[in-house]
Amino acid sequence: MAPNAGSLTIGRRTFVVPPVRHVLTMLGIGAAAITFVSLTQSGGNPVDAYNYWNIDPAHPYTMGDNKFVYTPVAAQVLTPFLNMPLATFVALIRLMDLAALVALAGPATLFALFLPPVAAEINAANINFPMGLAIVAAFRWPALFTVPLLTKVTPGVGVLWFAVRREWCAFAIAIGTTAGLVTVSFLANPSLWVQYVEFLTNGTPSVGWPFPYPWLLRMPIAIVLVIWGARTNRRWVVAAAALLALPRLYFQSPALLLAVLPTLHGGWASIERWGRQRRRRA
Repeated sequence: MAPNAGSLTIGRRTFVVPPVRHVLTMLGIGAAAITFVSLTQSGGNPVDAYNYWNIDPAHPYTMGDNKFVYTPVAAQVLTPFLNMPLATFVALIRLMDLAALVALAGPATLFALFLPPVAAEINAANINFPMGLAIVAAFRWPALFTVPLLTKVTPGVGVLWFAVRREWCAFAIAIGTTAGLVTVSFLANPSLWVQYVEFLTNGTPSVGWPFPYPWLLRMPIAIVLVIWGARTNRRWVVAAAALLALPRLYFQSPALLLAVLPTLHGGWASIERWGRQRRRRA
């Protein structure tokens, strides 16, 4: 019988009652499904998904107020999806968001859906949850650090975890995979990278309410946090540092902190087992 599971006897039949955490997870999945259907019917305000969908693949960094701020690799990955209707594109982003939310929050999903930053994140159809999921899973599959490094870039500061701990193989996989994708992207369309560099050079750091602190002030703190976490074996620090290192902090940004949950004690079983194996080898 599973831990924390009970039994219920009705007449001559005995039924296994699943652990509370499983029940809560199923309720969370149901609530996520209801949220998806509700937003699909109402439309909501998917401002971030619209900015992704509205780019000109040949000139993604010259769209006026709806500037695309991710790397050319992200623009090239998006290109095949830009011919679909906006509603379909938004639905795919939100479905990805909600799936990542359930993976990160698990039994806490139902509670998380009522948090204003989480609700705003799903409504806007941003990528913070998939990015947070990639950051957590990168402890097991380091190549997934390409997700933050090739989208919002600065949240990829967590890759320093491997360098500080002298896990050079994992560090090489993360950096090598990122460099490989950048190389392929550049060879496919060098002009995109020229535009991107010009955009970064001419643009000014975006500062948003209610966090009027530019990333240049926050980045050193994030780096110190990752170094401390790596030396003291606190993996939750990587997700917290990713939040601090975001290029722009805004109302829904704290939703990224849900990526802390799987790294705490009792988090993902596979991540925990992998972490124990690495510590024994060290």
